[in-house]
Amino acid sequence: MVSGGCTLSQAVQRYCVVTDSDALNSFCSVLGSHQQPVICNFCCSFFSKRSFINRLSPMNPTTKSIASRRSIASSQSDQPLDLAVHTMPLADVNGASRVVSGRWKMLAVLLVCAAPVLASYFTYYVIRPDGRRNFGELIAPQRAMPPIETHAFDGRARDISALKGQWLLVSVSNAACDSACQRNLYFQRQLRESLGREMGRLDRVWLVTDDAAPPAALKGALTEATVLRVSPQALSGWLEPAKGQQLADHLYVVDPFGNWMMRFPANMDAAAGAKAKRDLDQLLRASSGWDQEGRTGNESVGASDAAKRPN
Repeated sequence: MVSGGCTLSQAVQRYCVVTDSDALNSFCSVLGSHQQPVICNFCCSFFSKRSFINRLSPMNPTTKSIASRRSIASSQSDQPLDLAVHTMPLADVNGASRVVSGRWKMLAVLLVCAAPVLASYFTYYVIRPDGRRNFGELIAPQRAMPPIETHAFDGRARDISALKGQWLLVSVSNAACDSACQRNLYFQRQLRESLGREMGRLDRVWLVTDDAAPPAALKGALTEATVLRVSPQALSGWLEPAKGQQLADHLYVVDPFGNWMMRFPANMDAAAGAKAKRDLDQLLRASSGWDQEGRTGNESVGASDAAKRPN
């Protein structure tokens, strides 16, 4: 206890705002008079520091700020606690609509990217279009030329394999040659002439299936054509008409290796002839790298056979 019936801590609190040296000395003497030299010496040495006295000075700004904070805190402690009520956040309607719009756009992009693939599958498996560009019907598998014995109109025997080495446009009929036969011979000649400078790579062949003499009116139409007599039974193993047609209704295309590879439709007209010419142009163009005009190592046939036939 110290003077005035107060404890040491109360005395320190009472003199914590000391501002001058005389008051400090009085405080230290009070502590020393009560026979507490250790505490007195400690307090005097502590409070005698200029920095501490200046910090406790009422004119010090730090002291003022501490005091003002204490006064504000004490005044606020007597007031009721205020509660700030905030409204709940509203849903972002525009943001949700943007998300939905973005998903639809993504689906649209996926559909655009997948549309060609889906269309191709639908076309191939459902519509199943005919991708053929040629007018004539391709023969698959191709049929090789068999060793058929033929005869020229002068009676000389010939092997049909002598016709190999050139593209062949073949017509088949009996010697009487009705109107359909004559139409085929006409298109046969016109198709060859329409090839221009490539016409030398294609030979016209008329295969006659009986022993009768052809009409004299056909003499001019058979110029530069190869005319041979052949047994219809032997020919049936090589050439074949379309279903429901006769052998004499078509023109047949044979490649330089002797393979029957194409058959033109029956009852051709001018429009069909133009399409047939396009097929022949494509065939000759595709084979230009390995096929040349004329035969190599084979007997030449053609105009000589037509010239030797009887009138």
